[in-house]
Amino acid sequence: MVLHSAYLFGVFLTLPLSFIVLMFQEVWGRSFCRTIEKLVEVVQEYPTEVEHIYSPACVPLIRCAGCCGDENLECHPTQTTNVTMQVGWTRPGQQYVEMTFVEHQTCESPHVELHLINIIRTLFLIRKKNTKYL
Repeated sequence: MVLHSAYLFGVFLTLPLSFIVLMFQEVWGRSFCRTIEKLVEVVQEYPTEVEHIYSPACVPLIRCAGCCGDENLECHPTQTTNVTMQVGWTRPGQQYVEMTFVEHQTCESPHVELHLINIIRTLFLIRKKNTKYL
């Protein structure tokens, strides 16, 4: 059981996390497009290197995540940097190898207005194309 300590009305309490309710403002603030640490599989980043077994199989990387307010919009990086990590790989005589991964420094959601303009433009072009043949 995971416990959480809280100071409430002058009393220090330790409660199971299942009793803790995250308030709306905190949930809202955590849901936006931002950078967070994610565990990423090495083979996902190096798909051609499947002949080796890496240890650890996943590495912690800072990546973009979160919601953009529209299911058709995706949180994406605006600035990236490379980070080099030492991982083990199975080969005769266990070895360590340095591998470079991309980390996201800043993220953004596309502007909803631009997304709507692109949808309208696409619909207009489809309509124009269809009326051309009538």
